[in-house]
Amino acid sequence: MRYTHILKADNLKLIFLSILFSFHIFFWDIKLINNYGLRELISLVILYLLYELIKNDFLILKKNIKNIVYISLIISFFSIHLFLNSNIDNRILHIQSLQGLIGISILLFIVFFYYEFIEKNINKFINIFLIIYFTSFLFADLTTSSLGDINSLCASYLKISNKIIFQENSHLAMVFTACIGYLIIKNKDKSFLFHLFLFFPLLFTLYFQSSATFYLSAVILINLILILEFNFFIKKYIFVLLIYSSLLFLTLFIDNFFKSNKFDFYLSCNNKISENSLGVTKYLNNKFNLFETSENLNDQNKLNQIKNFENLDTNMTVYELFLNQKIDKNIAYPDLARQNPSFTFNLSTAVLLNALNISFETLKNRPFGWGLNRYEYAFDYYMFNNIVIPYWYHEVYTLNYNDGSANIPKLITEFGVISFLLIPITIMFFINRKIRTELKIFILILILTQLIRGAGYFNGGFMFSLIFMVFTVFSFFKKND
Repeated sequence: MRYTHILKADNLKLIFLSILFSFHIFFWDIKLINNYGLRELISLVILYLLYELIKNDFLILKKNIKNIVYISLIISFFSIHLFLNSNIDNRILHIQSLQGLIGISILLFIVFFYYEFIEKNINKFINIFLIIYFTSFLFADLTTSSLGDINSLCASYLKISNKIIFQENSHLAMVFTACIGYLIIKNKDKSFLFHLFLFFPLLFTLYFQSSATFYLSAVILINLILILEFNFFIKKYIFVLLIYSSLLFLTLFIDNFFKSNKFDFYLSCNNKISENSLGVTKYLNNKFNLFETSENLNDQNKLNQIKNFENLDTNMTVYELFLNQKIDKNIAYPDLARQNPSFTFNLSTAVLLNALNISFETLKNRPFGWGLNRYEYAFDYYMFNNIVIPYWYHEVYTLNYNDGSANIPKLITEFGVISFLLIPITIMFFINRKIRTELKIFILILILTQLIRGAGYFNGGFMFSLIFMVFTVFSFFKKND
């Protein structure tokens, strides 16, 4: 009877923790009260941890004082870095920064104490997500995409409207491919037919909930498998990939030609990707002189445009006027300065290049960054003082002002040169042969996809994956039980 009780307790613990971890990684778009939702339920793991510590007379805690001191030092670093930056700017500490600090602290302790549980049960987190996600299609509708979605979001002509879990297709793309990649490699010894069947949900989702981020994550997946599992790639994966690529392009051809009599999807998505690639490439080559502008704005013109905004005091910039608060992003700023390159590109490219501009200005002027979750303050400072001038679109003044449209510029802006420490850590994680390949693929796709197209630190399991990767590389998870 005693062993039956233990077995039931273990099963309940497995189910309870697996659901909470799955909610945190995959269901961040679901909000329950204001901006809080399923993602924040990971905090309940701390309560469960406290219960286990009390039950065991804090024995594990006592045996891991050294590691707990290390974690406390990491938290202290983020705290000191944040408070120093707030004092430099004479700003009160914003609630978002405090929330970020609390979030990182919670995740550090959770990943440390439950590392082995996470490592062994990621497949269960994935299964919970996939079951709920595909069940949600029962409540979705099959519709056609608008021309705007086709041109700007890489949407397919036919789409499944399913916003029960994800508000945007790009949010789904940040995590879905990582799940499929994990299952592919975990089951690499299965038959060719099994992998053919496993690719079906990827193809299905790639078409009906298409986005540029989806194609990006798919490319990352293909390259990771090619490098990490070359023999498997040649023997099975490449043939499955060819079959499904052919089916996908055939579907797109039929979809565009017979339904819309155009190739809007293929061309618009191709243009979106190429414009982003071309813009970023030229930007990195020329840094701050990316384009020759058709209207080069001199300093006086810039100043005049700022002065004309709501008749501001001529001795005061927009940023100085709003020194103790964030600048309103709910109104348009059509009169503020903009650069006009010799060729046009989409708004997404303009937003991304603007974020990179802010990052480079940060590296030049504040090499250690602005502090945790303080990207918006950097955005306001550089944009509304005309230190960074956006390209073409005045909407850039109000878009992605707190997440930088990707986690690379957000990390660089908030932590400066410190963020570059992630490069050698990622390489060490990638080349470590002791780490299971499917685990590498899952974690790396989550991180790399969101570095290029992210939605903040705590969405899509980004910070969770970073902490897990760092602990793995430094064997920090080896606690004394």
